[in-house]
Amino acid sequence: MKNLFKLFFTSFLAISLVVVSFAQNELEVDGTYQGDEIYVQNPLNNSTNTFCIKKVTVNNKELEKELINTSAFIIPLEGMQVGKYVNIKIEYDNNCRPRVLNAEALRSKATFELVTIKVEGNKLKFTTKNETTEQPFIVERFKNSKWTPIDVIVGKGPDGFNNYETEVSHYTGLNRYRVKQADLKPGRWKFALPVEFMNDREPITFYPRRISKELFFSDAAEYEIYDSFGSIVKKGVGEKIDLEELEAGVYYLNYDGRTEKFLKK
Repeated sequence: MKNLFKLFFTSFLAISLVVVSFAQNELEVDGTYQGDEIYVQNPLNNSTNTFCIKKVTVNNKELEKELINTSAFIIPLEGMQVGKYVNIKIEYDNNCRPRVLNAEALRSKATFELVTIKVEGNKLKFTTKNETTEQPFIVERFKNSKWTPIDVIVGKGPDGFNNYETEVSHYTGLNRYRVKQADLKPGRWKFALPVEFMNDREPITFYPRRISKELFFSDAAEYEIYDSFGSIVKKGVGEKIDLEELEAGVYYLNYDGRTEKFLKK
């Protein structure tokens, strides 16, 4: 226990997380098992006088409450095969935030080699070899002058040649996709060569430009609506959008690879 708290203290000074994302009340850590356990600091919520963390799941299996009801605990991963994918989700109170102190222990070297990558219809398909772990692949699309994640695919590990596919929604005209995988150093990625696909369909349009209740597309489209401050107020996929509850004002609609303005009355 003494060594455990020593690790907690030193980890405060220097910490680099693997893939960590914050939802409203959830901390998520992804990676692959390298033989080490994961250490968590669980602060006290002063407003309720209870510990911050309410629930922990490892690959969708919930840990026992007795294990996490303490100021510091270990997430047990013993028995797991080295190289296996690990997904940890921690639910916590609004007024405090836990810390995963050694999430870098789930980081592994990206070793995959791309064999093929292609687009067939509405699917992106790629084949790899020489994977050593189940490290996730991030699928990205070039959108609004930058690469944007559209899917995460857990790797299959060292099984020779591995085949993957994911559904994609093409814009009109030229589409570009790529695949990447996190490497050992934080912020470092190994990229596969991008693939291009030309969508020859007629450009999608929308109407009306002055909207009271609904906006209509000429064909099903993936969309995002931004307010005048640049915040997303609505997004989805479909042939029409119900905007009756949207406040009056100017909005910006991103769809089919471009952005246009409309007025909500």
